Amino acid sequence: MDFCDTLAAILKTAKAEQHKNCFRYGELYSLNYYSEVKEKDRTYYEVYSLPRTEEVPEGYIAR
Repeated sequence: MDFCDTLAAILKTAKAEQHKNCFRYGELYSLNYYSEVKEKDRTYYEVYSLPRTEEVPEGYIAR
């Protein structure tokens, strides 16, 4: 996907801020996990927020 330099700079700044918050809040910082679920002809995602101290449930992907 091609996008402008302005958007790239905004995304890099947001990612850096997210990383700082992860260290700043330590255990209080939550991570999001998702799992893709396919049922009949539909696909949906189950999303969970867990503290960093908990292990990732099997089959879930960190986001």
